[in-house]
Amino acid sequence: PQDVKALTAGRVSGNYEVGVGDILQVVVFGHPELTNPGGGNGGNNGGGNSRQSGQVDTSGQLVNAQGEIYFPYVGQIQAANRTLTEIRQSIRDGLSEYIRQPQVDVRVRQYRSQRVYISGDIDRPCTVPITDIDLTVVQALDACSSLSSKQGGGTGVRNIRLIRNQQSTLI
Repeated sequence: PQDVKALTAGRVSGNYEVGVGDILQVVVFGHPELTNPGGGNGGNNGGGNSRQSGQVDTSGQLVNAQGEIYFPYVGQIQAANRTLTEIRQSIRDGLSEYIRQPQVDVRVRQYRSQRVYISGDIDRPCTVPITDIDLTVVQALDACSSLSSKQGGGTGVRNIRLIRNQQSTLI
C-alpha cells in the first residue's frame, strides 16, 4: 500500500538535525583556547565513570534539555532541531565581534538523540542510532542481528509493525 511505501522509504536527503543529548565538537581554527572549550581532551580525566557502553566521554558540548549549548563569547545557542551549518553560522556570527573572520567547524561527536528501537518476538531487542547517514527501515532491521531467525527455526521475521510519529503501520 501507498502508506507503507511512504513509511519505509528513505528520508529525504538533507542535513542531520541535532537533538537534545547529542554531543557536538566545535573547532575554531587558529584559536585552540576556543576549540572545544571546557570539554577536556577526549578522555574521562582518569575517573572511574563507566557505562555499559564503556567509558564516559567528557569532551564536546552537550546539547542540554532545553536544546542549547553554551559557547564562550557567544553565549547560549539554540542547537536542537538545527543543522550543523546553522549552528556553525551562529557561532561564527557571535565570534565575529571578537575575532576577524573566524573559521568555525561544528561536528557531531556522539549521536545520542535519535534512535530506532527494534523489539517484539525476537531473541534480543536492539537499538540502532540515527546518524547523518540515511537509514531505511530495512537497513535498521539488518543492523539488528537478533532478527535472523527465531531460535534456528528458519521462519525469519514476519508481521513487522512500524511506529513513527505515534502512527502504527503493519509492514
